[in-house]
Amino acid sequence: MKFILLVENDASSRTAYVAGLQKAGFYVGEARNRQEGLEFLARVTPAIAVIDTAIDDGDGFEIISEIHSRFPNVPILAISKNMSHLNLAMQLGATRTLKKPFVCNDLCHTVQNLIAALTTPNAAKMMEKINVARYGFQPGGVRNELWPNLVFEHLN
Repeated sequence: MKFILLVENDASSRTAYVAGLQKAGFYVGEARNRQEGLEFLARVTPAIAVIDTAIDDGDGFEIISEIHSRFPNVPILAISKNMSHLNLAMQLGATRTLKKPFVCNDLCHTVQNLIAALTTPNAAKMMEKINVARYGFQPGGVRNELWPNLVFEHLN
């Protein structure tokens, strides 16, 4: 069973996300704020981190940076209502973003795709090559069906 860290300050959203992810077969460590998220990270290395960029006791950007520096192979899914927050999250190390509002199926599908990408050959190499500064497909980039909105630099 894969462990997921979910940091979401809105109780009703957090409850819905946890229920959906658990139904999809994931163990979810839930945190309401930055402090709880960091406490979870002190005990468990998650397979994936799902981080809301706007949380009560700081911002999700601090957690994204912390996870990216301490666990560079852990994919980070940033969630937010604010597109500029999502852009900044990508620059700080998020692997993928999801704009609120979304349905729980979208969250589960995105998490499942990130997990699948981790288990494919060369996944670690691909993760290192993600160009987080660009969206879409740029000349010279390689399209990857698991992460259709990101560009992968050539893997040579």
